[in-house]
Amino acid sequence: MRRAAAEAGLGADDVELFRASSAPLYRLAGHVARLCEDGDAADHEHWIGVELERAGVAAARPVAPPVHVGDSCVVFSAWIDHDPEPPTWHDVGLAAGRLHRATTTSPWTIEPLLDSIRARLDNATERGLTDPSEVQLLGGLLDEHGTRLAVIAGEDPLGWAISHGDLHPGNVIMAGGEPVLVDLELTHPGPCSYDVVPAMVAVDRYGKVPTALDEFRVGYGTPIPDWPGLAVMQTVYEVWLTIWSLTARDSSALHEREATVRLRHWTHDDPTPWSLL
Repeated sequence: MRRAAAEAGLGADDVELFRASSAPLYRLAGHVARLCEDGDAADHEHWIGVELERAGVAAARPVAPPVHVGDSCVVFSAWIDHDPEPPTWHDVGLAAGRLHRATTTSPWTIEPLLDSIRARLDNATERGLTDPSEVQLLGGLLDEHGTRLAVIAGEDPLGWAISHGDLHPGNVIMAGGEPVLVDLELTHPGPCSYDVVPAMVAVDRYGKVPTALDEFRVGYGTPIPDWPGLAVMQTVYEVWLTIWSLTARDSSALHEREATVRLRHWTHDDPTPWSLL
């Protein structure tokens, strides 16, 4: 990490790991460094951060281009002094509405988002965290429902803009009482309704935040129509959440159990609530 920081022209006297995951985060000299195993994804994350800064969106701000070190890549952003209070779903909706209104675009293709999700499945496979049946299952689900999403995405009544892609309270921090977007790994131009889906999943899968969707709608600031595409988007997002659980399954016994629960949702229609880890 120090070598990468030096190549980026950033100080790195003190390096602190503050989030261990399949893409660990480090704090160093007023910056945040995220270790990625996909150089293309790192370059994309940097580009998205630059675009959001230009648009005036409160989000993780790049401070240097990604640095490639061996088979990995490091993405650098500015450290954000955040408030002690966590964001609410209202705050998440507020952030989504601001993001979409600042980055409105014309519909084009959903493939970059689907490719980012496929890359995570490939990563889990390369790390030996999946077996062939799981790869076949999740890859097949992503192909099937990704194709459906590609067909209906251009009909989104909320329109298209830059979509965060994984917008929940864990990917928003509060700074000075205002929400700031972080973790831009799945952030691409896309249908705005896709950012509504995590609030739906909070109710339908996790079952612990019954008011999440209502709070999100109020924070969003404009009406969010119910339309058939939301169900398709929810399925794609739940496939992503299952793939993410596979990439983290070697972290602890709890993570392994959660990966099993999410897989059984697809293989056995298991109604066991999912857990936030």
